[in-house]
Amino acid sequence: MKFYGVGVQYGRKDDKLSDFQKFGFWCMGHDTHEKFEEVISNVNTGDVVFAKSFIPENPRHFYIRAIGFVSDISKLPDNVPNEYKSKRGFSVVWTTSFEKRLDLEPSDNFMSEGFMKVLGNVRTGTIYHETNKEMILKIVETMNGPYYK
Repeated sequence: MKFYGVGVQYGRKDDKLSDFQKFGFWCMGHDTHEKFEEVISNVNTGDVVFAKSFIPENPRHFYIRAIGFVSDISKLPDNVPNEYKSKRGFSVVWTTSFEKRLDLEPSDNFMSEGFMKVLGNVRTGTIYHETNKEMILKIVETMNGPYYK
């Protein structure tokens, strides 16, 4: 099982998380991007995705807004609205969301290489493979702890 941080805002203003949760999927905000195609092609059914957020003025200050599991990598659900049908993505069972964003105050070793590679490029926001053990542990603890609903 791998962990992927996914963006849920298109252009920093158009929040899509409610649609993603309602219709059970996640997709990129643009039609294609070579940089992220490789990451998406490595996603498998059963992998964990988390909707992430950050403050632009302090991108090391990290939030988790929702957590889910990839349920089908081959297609988006049939019921997704037309605006998403041409987008690259996959089906997700969103298991939890947080009314108040779950704040993950980073330590010096907290930010993964995958996250840091996309900082400053395509808004840290599309998708990245989380490899930092401290971050993964925090996500798993959240899934098993009092925040998980």
